[in-house]
Amino acid sequence: MEQLSAEQFTAVPTLSAWEVRGHVAVCRFATGDFATGVRLLEDVAHIADALGHHPDVTIRFGSVEVATTTYETGGLTDRDVALARAITELARRLGLTPRDA
Repeated sequence: MEQLSAEQFTAVPTLSAWEVRGHVAVCRFATGDFATGVRLLEDVAHIADALGHHPDVTIRFGSVEVATTTYETGGLTDRDVALARAITELARRLGLTPRDA
């Protein structure tokens, strides 16, 4: 696995809402309510299991924050890009918008 820089990660067109903090990519999605956040979390869990790559997730009343990194390399890799793209697409299909993390 080749490690990616923050610039390489955020250069992926569909990941412009993600912010790289150190070696972790983070995105917060506005959900509007807790039940919608739980629905997003459940779907993220299925995606993560399918990809074999699991993010850290923080759920709050009106938002869900997702953070991903590849611990084996100590930074971002193509696995994080794939996961972030899938989560971003899932959120879009649910009508959820990213907001400042």
